[in-house]
Amino acid sequence: MKKILLHFAVLTAVFLSLQWSCEKDDDETIIETKSKLFEHNYVLVNTLDGSTAQVEVSYSVYSNLSGGNIVKIQTLSTPFVIGGEQVMVKYDSLYTSYGKNMQHLHRKLQKNYNEKGADHLVIKNLSGSALQYAVVSHLPVKYFSRSEVNSNPEIGNKNEVDISKILKDYSLPIYKGTPVLYLFKPELAPQTDVYVYWERIIGNSAYDYTVFVKKFPLKTPNFGELSLSAPMSIDEVINLYKEEFARGNLLFTNYNGYHAYSLGATDRSLKPNYEKQIVKWYGIISAGATLENNGQLWFVNTKDGDIGRTVFSNDRM
Repeated sequence: MKKILLHFAVLTAVFLSLQWSCEKDDDETIIETKSKLFEHNYVLVNTLDGSTAQVEVSYSVYSNLSGGNIVKIQTLSTPFVIGGEQVMVKYDSLYTSYGKNMQHLHRKLQKNYNEKGADHLVIKNLSGSALQYAVVSHLPVKYFSRSEVNSNPEIGNKNEVDISKILKDYSLPIYKGTPVLYLFKPELAPQTDVYVYWERIIGNSAYDYTVFVKKFPLKTPNFGELSLSAPMSIDEVINLYKEEFARGNLLFTNYNGYHAYSLGATDRSLKPNYEKQIVKWYGIISAGATLENNGQLWFVNTKDGDIGRTVFSNDRM
């Protein structure tokens, strides 16, 4: 009887071991490298003293002829703007396989700062004057879908709102109720009134509240709280950044931060939130120096690139 029990125990252990081994072999991570076209953010460059300087810039752009990225090299006179072109970005799409079942895990950008890499950018100051630069994101406007709006808290002023125009994604930073991008490139604005979730009114509990939505015009000549007879100059836009990183409370990373500032918060602008970050919105290039992007410039308009994000749970990169 003892021998029978012993044999049964051994056979059971072997069976379980084989079953675990098979399950382990079937459970594997699959990586597929894919590519997608994005656009460059804008980089504005000028001298600190306002003099004219020669600058060599080198960065990657997508070529229809080659079907891939090529390196664009130019010698430009300040002030100037680069960016806005398409660039091919590579990323890894990760899946877990459970036998015949596939589960998508996430997507991860392949950051590439080498020539022809999507993040490649070199700025050579050929002059004897110091340069200053500012980064303006070029994110396409996206609105919340009707189902997303319906799943969010109830809108208290719904009759005053076009719910098809509530902003979800937009270019950064925000200045006086408008993305800075439209101050010097108004032709890129949606040319309509948009709405943002603005104020939350608490009811009987923290889980019982309504939200109020605020309207902002983003159409020529009215942008946020500004009315412009002409686009801002490159120098005027860069000076906004210069003032922000000197004193703060001028440029904001989203409308929530801008709203918080209107209520008295003093820690929601770029200066307090990015002073210790790798990614820089504004910087100086000394006379004769070269700036090579190795992560400090958000040059490709991927989602949340301003905080260095590279992993995404869906297609919203």
